[in-house]
Amino acid sequence: MIRDVLARFKCDRRGVAAIEFGIVIVPLLLFMFGIIEFSRAFWAKEALQQTAVDTARCMGLGLSTAGCTSTSGGQAYAVSVGNTWGLTIPTSNVTITTATTCGGVSGFVTVHITYTFKTVVPDLIAGLFNDTLYASACFPSNASW
Repeated sequence: MIRDVLARFKCDRRGVAAIEFGIVIVPLLLFMFGIIEFSRAFWAKEALQQTAVDTARCMGLGLSTAGCTSTSGGQAYAVSVGNTWGLTIPTSNVTITTATTCGGVSGFVTVHITYTFKTVVPDLIAGLFNDTLYASACFPSNASW
């Protein structure tokens, strides 16, 4: 009797797909979330770089309509541009240097921005948790500082 039950159990193929799915789903989800989080981090880096470029241009031209006539105004401009990209950049993370050199040429405005990228799945992808991103840009200064 027990031998017959074990023989039937051994030959029974029902539920095999569910077991295989259970084995494969964990690495598949890790891979999928890894791709999504890497894409988010890459997008945040590009948005941060564009924010730095826009702020350097604004400061270099001294656009009074955007408030780029002082470093504090430029920092506020960088924060507002970052917000349009969905990045929350503290003013303290924006460093603006006027009348500096860029690539060995003087008369430029440089902007350096740091941003802490926060992953939405910190327990699954520990390498991306609270990773600091950096962006910098320079633009010729036409403003009179």
